[in-house]
Parts: sequence; C-alpha cells; structure tokens
Amino acid sequence: MSEKDILIRKMEARIDQANVEIERLKTNADAGGKDAETAHGRKLDELRGKRQEAVELLEEVRLAGEDGLADVRLKMSDVWDEFEAMLRAA
Repeated sequence: MSEKDILIRKMEARIDQANVEIERLKTNADAGGKDAETAHGRKLDELRGKRQEAVELLEEVRLAGEDGLADVRLKMSDVWDEFEAMLRAA
C-alpha cells in the first residue's frame, strides 16, 4: 500500500469520526430542548464547515501525486486541530 493510500484511509477514518462527533453533539442539542439547540446550532455549523474542509482536502489527496502529499498532510493536520478545538469548546 502506498503512502497516498494510507493517508486516504486515515483521512476517511477521521472524517467518519467527525461525522459521529457531529451527530452526537446534534443529538445532545436536540435532547436539551430549544435553548440547547440554538446554542449548539452555530457550533454545529462550524464543525460541519471544518468537516467539509477535510472532505475537500481528501479530494486533493486523491488527485495529488506522491510528491504533493506533504503539503496536504500539513493542511489536514491544521484542519483536525481546529476541529478538535471547536469540539472541545462545544
């Protein structure tokens, strides 16, 4: 398996985990009533935006040659760091 294939699999797994975390937060907000739903609405939108950035970076990886992976890997690391920080603040 190539470095690119490994990176793609890792990114797919992280995106799947992001989906789980977003759904968990949405469920908690829904269970908390209208006030919780409103309070978490913006955070959910921000988390979904970060997840979308990750999906777009995944497409970059799929299109990139082996030599372009380092740049995308750095971008992806930043996206996940931001996602996790946002999740902790939610």
